Amino acid sequence: MSGVSIGENAKIEGCVVCKGAKVEGNVSLTECFVGAGYVVAKGTKMARQNLVELDELEDDDDDHEEEDD
Repeated sequence: MSGVSIGENAKIEGCVVCKGAKVEGNVSLTECFVGAGYVVAKGTKMARQNLVELDELEDDDDDHEEEDD
């Protein structure tokens, strides 16, 4: 995984982890999407979640608004 930082004792199963993401130590992720540049905090335990920066969502919303014009 180029450009990704994975902390000690992190357990990642069936996930997509995008470039620039950081997964801190003692994290457990199952079937999650981790967006570019997102930081998963130490000790986080999640399954089937989309973890993205808020500005990524806002950019997507802007794209959809332009299409409606």
